[in-house]
Amino acid sequence: MTRTRKSYKKAVLWAQVMTWGDRGFTALFAIVLASLLGPESFGLMAIALAFVLFMQMLLEQGIPAAIIQRPDLEEDHLHSTFLLTLGLSIALGGAAALLAGWWGAVNDAPQLSLVIQVLAITLPINGLTVVQQASLQRDMDFRSLAVRAVVSVLIGGAVGIWCAFEGMGVWALVVQTITRSIVALALLWQLSAYRPRFRISPRHLREITSFSGVVFIDAIGVYLNRHAYAMAMGIFFGPIAAGAYALTSKIRDLGTVVATRPLAIVALPEFSRYQDDPDMLRKRFRRMVRLSSLLTLPLIAGLASLSRPIIDLLGDKWTDLAAATALTLALLSATVATAPLSIFATSVMRAVGRPFQAAKLNWFGSGCTLVAFLVAGPLLADGPVGDQIVGCALAQLAMSLFVMLPAQLWCIKRTIDLSPSGIFDQVWPVALASVGAGAAAWFVVSTPTVGGLHPLVTLALGSVAFGAVIFPLAAIFDRSLRADIRAFREGLTDGGPAEPEPAERAPGREALS
Repeated sequence: MTRTRKSYKKAVLWAQVMTWGDRGFTALFAIVLASLLGPESFGLMAIALAFVLFMQMLLEQGIPAAIIQRPDLEEDHLHSTFLLTLGLSIALGGAAALLAGWWGAVNDAPQLSLVIQVLAITLPINGLTVVQQASLQRDMDFRSLAVRAVVSVLIGGAVGIWCAFEGMGVWALVVQTITRSIVALALLWQLSAYRPRFRISPRHLREITSFSGVVFIDAIGVYLNRHAYAMAMGIFFGPIAAGAYALTSKIRDLGTVVATRPLAIVALPEFSRYQDDPDMLRKRFRRMVRLSSLLTLPLIAGLASLSRPIIDLLGDKWTDLAAATALTLALLSATVATAPLSIFATSVMRAVGRPFQAAKLNWFGSGCTLVAFLVAGPLLADGPVGDQIVGCALAQLAMSLFVMLPAQLWCIKRTIDLSPSGIFDQVWPVALASVGAGAAAWFVVSTPTVGGLHPLVTLALGSVAFGAVIFPLAAIFDRSLRADIRAFREGLTDGGPAEPEPAERAPGREALS
C-alpha cells in the first residue's frame, strides 16, 4: 500500500471517529434531553438555532472550502482570513443580539429573544476556530479534529443533561451549546499548530474570497435546505411541531449522517486530487457512492421500520405525539435514500472548479424544500400537530425523490460524464436487500405480541429480524459483497466495478475503509 493510500485510509478512519463522536453523540444526547424536556423546549431551541446558524453561515462565507481547495496556500492567506472572520464574528454576534427580539416576534414566541441573545456569544467563539479547523481539514489531520469533536460533545452533553435534571428547561440546551463551543475552541487551539499574525494582505484576501464568495452562495442554499423546517414550522405551527420535527431529524442523522459524513468530509480533498484525470475521478466517485450506499441504505431502512419502538422509548412527554412522530421519522428516513449520491454531487463539482454549479444545485434543493414547507404550512396551519409534522415530511419526501434526484443525476452527467446507469449499478443490490430487511423488521414489531412488549425489547427483536434478513439478501443480490467487506478492512485498493478477476485477487469492487 502506497504512502498516499495509507494516509487516505487513515484520514477516512479518523473522519469516521470524528463524525461518530460529533453527530452520533449529539443525536444520542438529543434523545436523552428530549425525553427529559419534551417537544416544546426542543422546538424553541430549534427555532433559535435556525437564526444563530444563519449568522454562523454569514461568518464562514465559504472560507473553509476556499482554504481546502486552494493549491498554493500561503501563510498570508490564513492570517488575512483569520482577521476577517474574527472581526465579522464580533459584528454578527452583536447583530444577532439586536435582532433577537424581531425573530421572537415573527415566531410569536417572546421567550426566543433572550435565548438568542445568550446563544449569540457562540459566534465570536466560533470565529476563532474557522481558519484552524479548515487548515487541519486541508491537511487531512482528522485525528486532531476527532479529538476535539468527541471531547467537546461529551462535556457539553453531560452539562446539558445535568441542567435538564435541575429543571432548567430550554436553558439546558443553551448551556449545552455554549459549553461545547468553549471546549471545542480550547481544544482546537491546543491541537492546531497554526497561530495567527495580525497582518492583512489585500491580494491574499481577494484570492480567498474570490472562491469563497461562490461557495458562500452555495452555503446559503445548504443552510436553507437543512433549517427551512425550523423557520417554517416556527412561523406556521409553533414550537411543539418544530420540536417533534427537529427530534426526528436528529434521530435520522444518528443513522444516516453518521454513516455518510466521514466520506463527505474527505470527498472534496480526494476528488480535488484527480480533477485533471477524468477517468480516475469517475472511478473514485463510483467507489464512494457504493461505499456510502452500503453504509447508509440499511440504516435508513432500519430506522424507518423500527421508528415506533424508537419513539416509544422517549417516555410519557411524547405519548400524545408518538404515532405521528414515528411516522414522521419513517418518512424523513426515506428522504435520505438519495444520500449516497447527493453528498458527493456538490463536492465533485467544486473539485473540478465549478463551485457556481454546485451552488445552483444546492439552491435548487433549497427552493424545493422551501416550496414543500410553504405549501404544507398554510394548508396544515389549523390542523393538529400530528397532521402538521406528517404532512411536512410527506411534502419533503416527494420533493427529494421526484425533483432533487433527477436534478442531481443531470448535474453529475454534465460534470464528470457519468450516466445514471453507472451510478445505479452501484446502489441497487443493497437497496433491494435493505427494503426486504426493513419489511421483515416492520412485520415483527407490528405484531400484537412483540408490539405490546417494552419498547426496548420490541426494538431489540425488530433489529434481530432486520439483521437476520439483510445479510442473506445482500449476498444474493450482490455477489461482490464479501470482497467489499474485505476491502473495508484492508483499506483503499486499486480496481473498479465488480467483474471476474484472476484467482489471486478477490472478485468485486474495491471500497474505502
